[in-house]
Amino acid sequence: MQDVVGEAPVTGVLCFVDADWPLIGGDFMTRGAHVLGPKKLSKLLTRHTQPLLDVAEVHAALAARLPPA
Repeated sequence: MQDVVGEAPVTGVLCFVDADWPLIGGDFMTRGAHVLGPKKLSKLLTRHTQPLLDVAEVHAALAARLPPA
């Protein structure tokens, strides 16, 4: 499942760094989360060409949605 904070897409990712990749036939998605290795994660993170949000804006949006521990 993907949520949007401002204009920044937020997606779950499991990245296996030292695994014998491809694991189970390569990268895949399960329950809305990407399961992949570092090279595919790099491509996923850089595929969006839109500018990133300001850190303070992202912090404020997360603080508004997540209760304090």
